[in-house]
Amino acid sequence: MARQEQPNATDVERSLLGSLLLDQTLMGSATTYLGGPEALYDGRHNAIYSAMVALYDEGEDVDIVTVSEQLERTRQLKRAGGTEYLAELTESCVTSPNVERYCRILHDRHLRRETIKGAAELQQAAQDLERDLPDVMEVQDGLSETLEEMARRSGVVRVRSGRLVRVKADLGEKVRNYREHGFQNVGVHPGWNNLAGYYRVAKGTLNIVTGIPSHGKSELMDSLMVNLSRRFDWRWAVYSPENYPYELHLQKLAEKYLETKWKEMTDADFDEALAWLDRHLILIEPDEDNLTLTGLLRLIREAVQQDKIDGVVIDPWNEISLPQQQNERETVVINRALSRCRWLARRNNLAWYIVAHPTKMFRDKQTQEYVVPRLYDISGSAAWFNKADNGLSIYRDFNEHAVDVYIQKVRFKVHGHPGKIRLWYQDPPGVFAESTPDDGMAGWDDNTPTPEPEDQMSWIHD
Repeated sequence: MARQEQPNATDVERSLLGSLLLDQTLMGSATTYLGGPEALYDGRHNAIYSAMVALYDEGEDVDIVTVSEQLERTRQLKRAGGTEYLAELTESCVTSPNVERYCRILHDRHLRRETIKGAAELQQAAQDLERDLPDVMEVQDGLSETLEEMARRSGVVRVRSGRLVRVKADLGEKVRNYREHGFQNVGVHPGWNNLAGYYRVAKGTLNIVTGIPSHGKSELMDSLMVNLSRRFDWRWAVYSPENYPYELHLQKLAEKYLETKWKEMTDADFDEALAWLDRHLILIEPDEDNLTLTGLLRLIREAVQQDKIDGVVIDPWNEISLPQQQNERETVVINRALSRCRWLARRNNLAWYIVAHPTKMFRDKQTQEYVVPRLYDISGSAAWFNKADNGLSIYRDFNEHAVDVYIQKVRFKVHGHPGKIRLWYQDPPGVFAESTPDDGMAGWDDNTPTPEPEDQMSWIHD
C-alpha cells in the first residue's frame, strides 16, 4: 500500500504541534500520552516534534525560536518545512487543552499503520520457504505483542475468547494419571530443611517475595536459584536491573555455587562456575524504550521456547512500566499484570518469582523498630496477596547476622503452610545456613517432616 493511502490525521498533528508551540506547558501531557515522534505521519511534523521533545528533556523553552534553532543544529530545518511552516502552524491554530484527545487520535492512526506494516512483514516471512514455521509464528507473536502494547496506550483493550476445554480429549490423560499416581506437583525441596517444612517450590505457581530494602530479598532469591539448579538442574530467566552490572551479579552467584570467596577461586574454579552459570541462567535485558510488562513477557516466552527454562525471577517489580488508563486505580492495573504473569507461569509450568518492595512500612509503637512487611504493604495492596500462590517476607536481624523468612501465604497445603524460619547469612561467600557459622552448615534432607501449623497471626501486624 502506498504511503499516501495509509491511515493518518495530519490535521490533528498540525493542531497538536501548533498548540505546543503556543503553550509549552502542554508538553508534559504530550510526552506522556503521545510517546515518540514515530506516532506522527507527516515527515515535517515528525522532525518538529522530535526537536520539541529534545528541548523539553533538556529543560529548555519550547517555542518557534528555540525549535527553529534546534532543527538548524540537527540539520532538520529544511525537512521540517523551514521557519515559515512553524509560523504557519501557530497562525492557523488556537492553543487547545485537548492534548490527550489529540494524542489518542494519533495513536489510533499510528496503530493502524503499524498493523499494515506488520501484516506485510508477516506475509513476507510466511512466503519465505527457507524459514521454519516456528520462526514465522514467532514473527506473528512479536507483532501481536507490539500492537497490543500500542493499543493499551490508546485505551483499546482486546478481549480474547479463550478456548473450550473438553474433559476427555483435553484432560483425559491428566485425570487418568492423577487417579493412578495421585497429585504429582508437590513441589521440591528449596535447599534448607527448616524452610522445606513450611514451603516447597512448585512449578506453575506465582510467588511474591517482599521485605524492607537491604534485608536480603535478592540474596535469598539468588541462593534459592543456585540450590534448585544445583540439585534439579533447573534453568532460570532473570530480570534483575538492580543487580547491574552483570559482572557483579555473576560474581555473587559464582560464590554461592562454589561456596568460595571470589578472590580465593582458582582459574579452574572460575571456569567451572562460568560454565555452570551459562547452563542454568538466562539474563533478560529489555530495550530501554520498551521497559514494559508486555516486552518482558515476550522475552520470557522466547526463553521458554529456546532455552526450556524452569523458573523466572523479576527483581524488582518497580523497574517495569505498566500501562494505566485514565482514572484507573492502581490495584486494577496490578491485578491485571499479575494475572498475566500467573497464567504464563501455569501454561508453561514455571516457578515464577516477583520481588516487590513495600511502599508502606510501619514501626512498632513500643520498640520503634520496623515490623515485618506484609504482601498487603506492597504498592497495589490486596492484589499482591490475592493473586499470589505463595508469599514470603524477608526480615533481617542485623544484630544476629540472620535473616528471618516469614511464609505468609501458601495456596495449596501440599506445598506447605504459613510459618517462620531463620537462616544465617555468611558473607563472603554469600550463602545462607540453617545454623550459626560456629555450628556448621546443615545438610540437605529431602525427608524433612512438615511442622504442624501454628498461630501465624502473632507476627503479622494489624
